[in-house]
Amino acid sequence: IDLPPMTQAIELADYLARKQGDTLLLDALKGAVVAPTSLSTHALREAFECHRQMRSFYRQGDSVRQQQIGRDCIDAFTRADVEFVRWERVYLARAIGAQNPAESEAIARAVADAPDAARFPVVQAWAWHQIGGLRYLAGDYATAVRFLSQSAAQFEATREAEHAGSAHETLAASYLAMGNHRNAWKHYVRALESSPTRAFSMTSYATRNGVGIAALRSGMPRAARVLFNDNLRIAESVSSLGRVAETQRNLAEACLNTGDPQCVSRHLQAGLEAVSALARVAPNPRTEAEYAWIRARLAAETGSPGEESPVR
Repeated sequence: IDLPPMTQAIELADYLARKQGDTLLLDALKGAVVAPTSLSTHALREAFECHRQMRSFYRQGDSVRQQQIGRDCIDAFTRADVEFVRWERVYLARAIGAQNPAESEAIARAVADAPDAARFPVVQAWAWHQIGGLRYLAGDYATAVRFLSQSAAQFEATREAEHAGSAHETLAASYLAMGNHRNAWKHYVRALESSPTRAFSMTSYATRNGVGIAALRSGMPRAARVLFNDNLRIAESVSSLGRVAETQRNLAEACLNTGDPQCVSRHLQAGLEAVSALARVAPNPRTEAEYAWIRARLAAETGSPGEESPVR
């Protein structure tokens, strides 16, 4: 790593540390300067290159490859002997959450409960977020509320407004599942207030998707369509087939609930094209099943058989 770029990187990391009170990145970069051997510099370069690839898979919604490379990144940062490995553990926990929630929660708890976890408040907030999300999926809503409330507060304290919005969205979903609609929609509003739409952000995408689905399930399909249209633009801007397929499916259901069969057919067809392209890379049986369900509902309500799936 050349000195001038490293100096610039350290200055940026120092600014973030002063702004957020989290020195994780700064410590990692300073480590390469304090011990600037060719071996340590090479190890750090390899580790951050691995992180860059893993982030790319995350943005694309490719959890399979994110899981595959996630463990490699943990090994790479361990070899580089820097604390940034904590970030990689959180990313791995998020990547494996759907397939292996027990391991995911164990990893997140180990990060959150480390004796010196408070040194890195942003990482700890993400670990709490992951634990809370998994507890929500397990139906343990009271525990989910506790961890997600901690996460949202810590994100706000470190000026991570967008990530706080993500915590507020899952917190709202937990309250909604508990039947506390007043608190649920209070947190849904806070989530949207923290969710930018002008630039691509997977965190913003996930937040708006969650609020849109809540609006759909709460009998507000027109509001849901507004949110899903925002997300479709975000997903298409980075050619994320998984997110395009997901959002087109959501839009088709929202159109179905507003009694607009032409809109349903339009989004079904566009979504099925994305599913077909995705099937050649990373097949998703759940997504295909959801499309089949919408086609069946459309057929039942209009008497039309709907579009056939192009998935082969």
